Amino acid sequence: MRKFYLTSFENHPKQWGFALKNFYIITPWIIGLDADQIVLPELLEKLKTFRDEDLPKEVKGIYFNRKKLF
Repeated sequence: MRKFYLTSFENHPKQWGFALKNFYIITPWIIGLDADQIVLPELLEKLKTFRDEDLPKEVKGIYFNRKKLF
């Protein structure tokens, strides 16, 4: 069964905070994409081979450079 949550929009950080606190997430990492964003094959390969063990323990997030196409 799928659940949907609705909350009023104030700003992006609050939206993310709401999602992270209210959704049941079982993976150690998540990737946030807007509805108009896609994962290109190059990034998909990096994500497939990503290993948590390769990061220092104090790392809590990773920023991937984005390619914008108009």
